[in-house]
Amino acid sequence: MRLRFTLRTRIVLAFLAFGVVLSSLFAAVALTSMADFERILMTELLQVETSNLIAHLHTQPSTPLPASQRIYAYVSRASDRHDVPAEMAALPPGTHILDREGDRETYVAVSDDGTQRLYFVIDLSDIAQRETFLRWLMAGVILIGTLVSGALGLLLAGRLIAPVQRLAQWVEASAPPRRDDRLRTHFANDEVGALAVAFEHYQARLDAFLTREREFTADTSHELRSPLSVIQASVDLLAEDATVGPSGQRAIQRVRRRTAELTDLLDTLLYLARHETEVAIVAEPIPVRATWQRLVDAQTMPPSTPVQLHGDASITVLAPQRAVTLVFGQLLRRAGELSDGAVVSIVIASTGIELSPWPQVGEMTNARIDQRRSDNGFGLSLISRLCERLGWTVRWPQQSGEPLTLTLADSNHA
Repeated sequence: MRLRFTLRTRIVLAFLAFGVVLSSLFAAVALTSMADFERILMTELLQVETSNLIAHLHTQPSTPLPASQRIYAYVSRASDRHDVPAEMAALPPGTHILDREGDRETYVAVSDDGTQRLYFVIDLSDIAQRETFLRWLMAGVILIGTLVSGALGLLLAGRLIAPVQRLAQWVEASAPPRRDDRLRTHFANDEVGALAVAFEHYQARLDAFLTREREFTADTSHELRSPLSVIQASVDLLAEDATVGPSGQRAIQRVRRRTAELTDLLDTLLYLARHETEVAIVAEPIPVRATWQRLVDAQTMPPSTPVQLHGDASITVLAPQRAVTLVFGQLLRRAGELSDGAVVSIVIASTGIELSPWPQVGEMTNARIDQRRSDNGFGLSLISRLCERLGWTVRWPQQSGEPLTLTLADSNHA
C-alpha cells in the first residue's frame, strides 16, 4: 500500500534530503581537496628539499643527511644499495608515495646523478592517523547538517504551508450560500493564487448548479403537487358516487393507491435532491414504534395484512418526519405484498428494526410481485438510497428465514 504523507511531512523530508546531500557533498569536497592539497604540497616540498640537498652534497660531500623521525634521507652508489630499505631501493627516479601497513603515508623523492642516488623521505604516518579522525569528523558534519536541516524544515513547514491552509479556510468559509467573489484578491499572484482562482471559478459553477437545482425542485414540487391534489380530490368524489359499480370502485381504489404512491415518490425525490444542510434543519426526534403503529393502523391494502409489532416504545430517531414515514410505509407495504398472507412481524430494538418474513435477494423477482403491474410503487433501490441519505443501513436477507434488518442512525431512548 502506497504511503501518503501530509504536505508538512513532505516539506520536512525534503529538508532532510537536502541536508544529507549538501553535507555529503561538503564532506566529499573537503576530504578530496585536502588529499590533493597534501599531495601537491609534499611533491613541491620534496623537489625543493631534494634539489637543495643535492647541491650541498656536490659542494660539500660531508654534509650530514637529514635524520629526524619524520624527514630523513639515504645516499647510495648505483652499484651498492644495501643501506636503502627494500621498498625504496627498487624505485625509479621521481616522486613516489608508499603506503606502509595500510595507515602510513610516506613520500619518497628519488634523484640519480649517475654515480649515486639520493632518497629523500618524508614520513606522514602520524598525519595519516589523523585522517581517520577527519573522516569521522566529516561523518559528524553530515549527521549534524541533516539534523539542522530537519529542524529548519520543522520550523519553516508551518510558514510554507500557511498560504495553503489559509486558502482552505477561505474556501470553507465561502461555501454556498456565503460564497466570496473576491477570493483571488486575498492571495499573491503565485501558485496558491492560481489555485484560488481555480477554486473561485469552481465555486461559481457550483453555485449556478445549486441555483438551478433549487429552482427545479421548487418548480417540480409546485407543478406536480397541484395536479396530484386535483386527482386525489376527484377520486374521493367518485368514490362517494353511489352509481359507481364494484368494478369502478376497484378502479377508484387503484387510482387512489397510485396517487398516494406518486405523492410519496415525489416527496422522496425532492428529499433526495435537497441540500444536506436543508435536510438537517427539518430533522426532529421521531418516536419509532408510534410511527410504525400509525402506519399499521392506516393500512389501505385489501385485504389488510396482519402485523405484529414488538419493541421498546421509548426509542426515537433524529430525522425528518416525512422521510421516516416514507421509509417505514414503503417497507410495510412491501412486507405485506411479500408475505403471501402470513403475519408480518416487526421487532424494534435499540440496535435496529427487523421485518419478517422477507425473501432473499434472489427471490424478489418471483411471481409474488407482478412487475408488469402499474401500481407496484417505487422500487427497493430507491428505498435503499433514501436510507443511505438518512444515514441508515439496510441489510437485505441473504438466506431463507433471515429478516430484513434496518439499522437506524442517531437512535436513542426518549
